[in-house]
Order: sequence, then C-alpha cells, then structure tokens
Amino acid sequence: MAGTSSPDCTGDYREAGIYSLEPYYRRTDGAYFIWKHEGYNQYFVSPVKGVYEDSWSTAVGTRLGVCTPHGTYTGSPLMCV
Repeated sequence: MAGTSSPDCTGDYREAGIYSLEPYYRRTDGAYFIWKHEGYNQYFVSPVKGVYEDSWSTAVGTRLGVCTPHGTYTGSPLMCV
C-alpha cells in the first residue's frame, strides 16, 4: 500500500491465508488486513477482517488501484498487492 491515508494503512503486506474463499493479506506489523467482501465483490483495508464501517475499499472486482475511504477514515491509499 502506498499513498496517503488517515489513519496510516500504507506499508508492506504479505499473503496470510484465505478469507471468503479468497487470499487475504496482512501488513507486516499486523495492524491492517486486505480482504475481500464476498457480497460486495470488493477488497477492503481495515484493522479487522470482515469489518468495513471504518475502512478503505477498491473498485468492484479488483484489488488494485486507488481506494475509497469509508466511515471516519480519510485519504486515498493505493492498493498494489
């Protein structure tokens, strides 16, 4: 993840397992996850898998590109995993 965000979700992510039948990724310090919400067909970045009220999300169907903030989160991080 690159770009700007508040709180800061940028950093290095590594594949960490399977969630909703898709790979999920965890930031190397463990603070954030990238995971797919099966119902929305979008990838989300949040501190807890499955919780998207405060998060960032990708465009439908991709896990690459500029993310949209939700809830109290701001900024436009760039998902590139």
